[in-house]
Formats: sequence, structure tokens, C-alpha cells
Amino acid sequence: MKEKFRLKLTDWTKIPIETAQLLLDESNEYVSYTVAFAEKITQRGYAFSVIIIAAIGGLLGKLLTIKIETSFDCALFWLLSLSVIVMFLISILNTQLIFPFALIQKGRSLEKIGNQNYLAPSHLKDKNMSHLSFLLAEIENNQNKIEYNQNENLKRLKQLKRLIFLVIISFPIFLVSYIVIFTIYQL
Repeated sequence: MKEKFRLKLTDWTKIPIETAQLLLDESNEYVSYTVAFAEKITQRGYAFSVIIIAAIGGLLGKLLTIKIETSFDCALFWLLSLSVIVMFLISILNTQLIFPFALIQKGRSLEKIGNQNYLAPSHLKDKNMSHLSFLLAEIENNQNKIEYNQNENLKRLKQLKRLIFLVIISFPIFLVSYIVIFTIYQL
């Protein structure tokens, strides 16, 4: 497992609280950006789902209305059946893209920070040093969140690209197969 991020400071007590607060605010903004980016990926996955559901519905509608009277009808039936199965598998992969996905949100639960060691460290007698210690710990925590969210977003983005590629490739394959079957049975 990757080691958690730590600030490389020789003497953290010399950092002004205002500087630490600025760093914390910036890191909070970036955590928010990674969460918003994850939402965009999810929205694209939802849009992709609508397209796939429409395609499955259309294919199933055609499949259920086919009367198998000739060998061409039989071949068309199997081609449409195969296309429904492929679209169904793509929709399962798309569902895995959307649900569930791991993401770390901005902030922390009170269970994690609501304890004596975190809120009032006994080794720090000065209130300003305690506040600075808290800010620096939150900066490190935010950087870990950023790295985690970036990795998760990259995985989900790659999966979305693969799904789009599958749909782009499968449509021409089924179109060419239909044309070939139609041509063979028209001869």
C-alpha cells in the first residue's frame, strides 16, 4: 500500500497560521474539484445508460416481432439476439461504472476528529500551536484524499472509455453482419 503523504517540514512551528490556512483552503478546493470530476463521470455514465437502454429496447422490440419463416429470418433472429446479449453485457459494465464507486468527500466525520488527542494535544501547551498542528494534519489528510480520488477517477474514466469503445466497435460489426446476411439471402 502506498505510504500516506506527509509534509516535509524541518520545523513546523515556524509556519504562520495564515499560510497553513491558505494551504488548507486550496487543498479543500482541489478535493472539491476531484469530487466534481467524479460527478461528471457519473453523469456521463447515466447518459450512456439511457442510450444503451434505448438500444436494448429497440432490439428487443424488433426481436419479438420477427416471424421466422425463412432461413434469412432465422439468421436475423440470431443476429438480433446476439446484439441484445452484447448490449446487456455493456449495460452491466456501465452499471459497475456508476454503482458503487469509492470517493472521499471533503471534511471528516466527528468520530475521527472529536477526541482529546486531536482537538487538544497534551504535548502542545500553546493554543496557536495546537491550531497550527490541526491545520497541518488536515492539509496532509486532504492530500491523501486528493490522491485517492484522482486514482479512482482515472480508473472510472478508463472504464468509461472502454465502454464507449465497445459500443463504437459493436455497432459497425452488427451493421456489417446484417448487410452480409441480407446480401447472402438475397442471392
